[in-house]
Amino acid sequence: MRRHGILVPLACALALISTVAFAMSPPIVTKTGIDVLRERGFDILRGKRVGLITNPTGLTSDLQSTIDILFRAEGVQLTALYGPEHGVRGDAEAGKYIDTYVDKATGLPVYSLYGKTRKPTKEMLSGIDVLVYDIQDIGVLPLGRIHVVRRSVAQAFGPLQDYPKEEFGHGVGPGL
Repeated sequence: MRRHGILVPLACALALISTVAFAMSPPIVTKTGIDVLRERGFDILRGKRVGLITNPTGLTSDLQSTIDILFRAEGVQLTALYGPEHGVRGDAEAGKYIDTYVDKATGLPVYSLYGKTRKPTKEMLSGIDVLVYDIQDIGVLPLGRIHVVRRSVAQAFGPLQDYPKEEFGHGVGPGL
């Protein structure tokens, strides 16, 4: 009985110390890719013709659309948009195939990745230098959005390997 008598105050003291230490720690800030790009002045996109795969989850921390941010970014030429199910702005009905259309806010072509094709064709990718992917995902749709990335990257750049190793001169690991 006596041992249990000291465990409760000890546990309370540890809990109090942990709480105080946590409260005194600097806040942990997680930034989205678009926030980092904006902070860096879009340096890696400057002078490039940019294609953007996105949907309504592509947002900055202050809830601005990645489409609108890149469209207004100085030195960045947003050239084409690519949208999976629901379209790039979320105005398409779930499960309904989407055709290519023009985004009303930017005048840019929106190529559907949820219609006749589930990956961008070579024609859809012509005229871009870089393809940016901004769709938030919590990883619970194993056959969903990650396949949009894999198919798009493979179409744009050819088959890729996971875990490239310079010393071997080629990629190792499963193909993506």
